[in-house]
Amino acid sequence: MHVLPFSRSGPEKGKNSSRRERPKEKTMAVPKKRTSLARKRKRRSHLALSAPALDTCPRCLEPKQPHRACRSCGTYKGRDVLPVKEEAEA
Repeated sequence: MHVLPFSRSGPEKGKNSSRRERPKEKTMAVPKKRTSLARKRKRRSHLALSAPALDTCPRCLEPKQPHRACRSCGTYKGRDVLPVKEEAEA
């Protein structure tokens, strides 16, 4: 029987090995597939803006934000809390 000079159990180790070496610098992760428009829009569906909630002032009936003082008459919960600026007549 003829004996071979190397074993066939695995690749050789050394300079001329058949395995590719990994790059030594770090690389960034890259997605395998492009994100479809439907998937992108589904992901961003909760980012839509909504109109601010408005209430009416019980004193002057102007629109105001709830739980805030009215900018036109300066009242909050029936009390005067802001100084009212008088409009200059021209």
